[in-house]
Amino acid sequence: MGLRRQHTPRYKLMLERLRRIRLTTGLTQAEVARALGTTQAYVSKSESGERRIDAVELYDFARVYGAPLETLLPDSKLRPLWGAGAARPGRVAERPVRPEPGGRSKRSRRSKPK
Repeated sequence: MGLRRQHTPRYKLMLERLRRIRLTTGLTQAEVARALGTTQAYVSKSESGERRIDAVELYDFARVYGAPLETLLPDSKLRPLWGAGAARPGRVAERPVRPEPGGRSKRSRRSKPK
């Protein structure tokens, strides 16, 4: 008896969505495999969790089904670190750079570090 991989609840939900969208679109595993350029066993093992799917492969599945990638991904409870709704980190001020005659850049002499 082989070892069975333990998947997180969110990963299991993603696998359920992957299978459900295939059934909803009326495609067989063999048809999906042909569209992906792989085997039916690859699709079966991906859907069952026997084979772990990476982000690029998940994107390929979504493209075959004509669905946005977000359709397959469970919601996250994590707070964004950047972008809408996130606190932006403070910017580090830099001294202005001005061109020097001859095309070279030189730091402004007005704000020398101590």
